[in-house]
Amino acid sequence: MLLNLVIEHKHSPHKNLTKVTISNNLKRKAVNEIFKRPLKLIREKAQSNVMDVTLNDVNSICRSIYHAR
Repeated sequence: MLLNLVIEHKHSPHKNLTKVTISNNLKRKAVNEIFKRPLKLIREKAQSNVMDVTLNDVNSICRSIYHAR
């Protein structure tokens, strides 16, 4: 007996996934480059890529960087 299932996802697009990916990359970089401030790392990342993050996202990323260190 074969079942034919159609799965529909009803969640928002990848905005949160993008923030998580940026945060993880910056945490990894912050651990390696311990003398750079978190906002400087975020600015460097923003200059190299187009980031669609809010001020709350930036604050959250800063906190996660400090916590990772």
